[in-house]
Formats: sequence, structure tokens, C-alpha cells
Amino acid sequence: MSLIIHVPYIITGGRSYNYEETSETARVWKVYLDEAENYDDEMLRGFKDTIDSLLVFAALFSGVVTSFIIATIDSLQPDYPAITALLLVEQVQLLRAAGNLTTINAIPKSNVDLQNASPSSRDLWVNGLFLASLSFALATGL
Repeated sequence: MSLIIHVPYIITGGRSYNYEETSETARVWKVYLDEAENYDDEMLRGFKDTIDSLLVFAALFSGVVTSFIIATIDSLQPDYPAITALLLVEQVQLLRAAGNLTTINAIPKSNVDLQNASPSSRDLWVNGLFLASLSFALATGL
């Protein structure tokens, strides 16, 4: 319920004010609501643009970090081509020894240990940091 005063108030200088403008249906509230809505729309548009640019950055960063992870993840596995080459050299030496009637014990054994093959601590740190940065970028995008 609103209280409407119908008596104009006259101030020196000849201005008169009508206090009906303070009611709930006054024109000032319509103007205020329009201005507040415009301000809110502009502020939300700014937030949306900021979030869109952050999401694009996070997506690009994730793509780049993923390519680095793909390039360096092989360093965590044993070097199978080098192991294969060492075993083939030993096999060739054994075949030559058999053909020359040399004793097999005279051929040096390759020092391949597949049970204890582990990556270096540098490779572990680099890949761990890449995976952590990818996780943070995806969490930021989420």
C-alpha cells in the first residue's frame, strides 16, 4: 500500500514538486529499473567476454601441453629399439662364434636388464609437470 500526498510543495524560486512521484508506480522507478537493467547487461556481457577468452586460452594451452606430453611420454618407457639392437649384436656375435668354432663363453654378454628398466628422474619430473599443468588447465576450463 502506498501513501500518496496530493499537495504540491513549493520551494522558493518558483519550483513545485509533486510527491506522487515517490509512489510505487512512479516514472522514476521505471527509469531506474531500465538503467539498472542496462548496467547489469553490460556488466554480464563483460564477464561473458572475459570467461570466453579465458576458456579459449585454456583450450589452446591444453592442446600445446598435450602435444608436449605426447612427445615426451616415450621417455618413460624402456628404449626398446636400443635394447633390440644390443640383443641383435649379441646374437650375431654368437652366430659368428658358432661358425668359427669359438667358445660361446668368449662372447661378452649384453647388459640388458628388462626387469629393472626405469626412467630417469629428469624424465619423471618433466612429464609430471606437464601432466600437472594439463590437469590445472582442464580444471580451469571446467
